[in-house]
Amino acid sequence: MSVLGYALTGLGIAIPSVLCFIFGMWKRNVDNTCKEYQARDAAKNQLMVLLIDSHCAMLGLSKIMANGLLNAGLINGETEAALKNSQEATMALKKFLHEQGVKHVF
Repeated sequence: MSVLGYALTGLGIAIPSVLCFIFGMWKRNVDNTCKEYQARDAAKNQLMVLLIDSHCAMLGLSKIMANGLLNAGLINGETEAALKNSQEATMALKKFLHEQGVKHVF
């Protein structure tokens, strides 16, 4: 076999190996990127849960304070209306969260 034949045989073996190596590197990069996005989404979901929990805790504390002032007779009608609006907003939030939970479970 001539030198040209050996060179072509070597290229025939090397090209698929290089292509497999490049494809493997690309796939690993895609997998790492996908894992990063999944971790970021999980962190966003946990943040949303924590924000909702802290919001509900703040609303609960505000309602307790408003009810205490209402029972003591230290507030006016505007505070009563705000308390009613707060309760309606809380119920709307709970309804929304329940609907979203049902959608994602089934």
